[in-house]
Amino acid sequence: MMNTPVRRAWALSLLWITVIGLESFGGSVENTGHLLYPLLKLLFPKISFLREFQIHYCLRKAGHFLGYCVLSLTLYRSWWVTFASRIALDRLSWREMFRAWSWRAALLSLVGTLAVAGFDEWHQSLVPGRTASFLDVALDELGGFLAQMAIVTISSVAITRKIRQPKAEPPPLTSA
Repeated sequence: MMNTPVRRAWALSLLWITVIGLESFGGSVENTGHLLYPLLKLLFPKISFLREFQIHYCLRKAGHFLGYCVLSLTLYRSWWVTFASRIALDRLSWREMFRAWSWRAALLSLVGTLAVAGFDEWHQSLVPGRTASFLDVALDELGGFLAQMAIVTISSVAITRKIRQPKAEPPPLTSA
């Protein structure tokens, strides 16, 4: 039976996958355009249609990138907690996660990110008015890769700080 920290970690990942799935159902260009175009016209009354389209396109791609970056982070956390819970239940904090990088958790989170991105694009190919793109899968995986590089960098800094910390000196001996 899984313990509470493992359940919490996987619940966060599943929640984020649900957010991606809901966006896949209702996040078409037409739906997001109805929100964005009036806002752009309000902020920039003389904006051309071409510029509106370019901004909309860039924001949608940035959403893909950042959404899958977050997914990769949550999947890393889930896998890391799963592996670490077998060793020490009292050391499952986010801080500990960054101090003890796991290549297995990183690899599995990248595979999970790729699987969700592929499934999302496959689903989009079945929805009328939506298109699937291999480039979107690549962009999504790039977001996941960025998250893993951030985790490795933070872990490296945390490990370096831990090594460089001066050890506490023992108290001086007193004579009685």
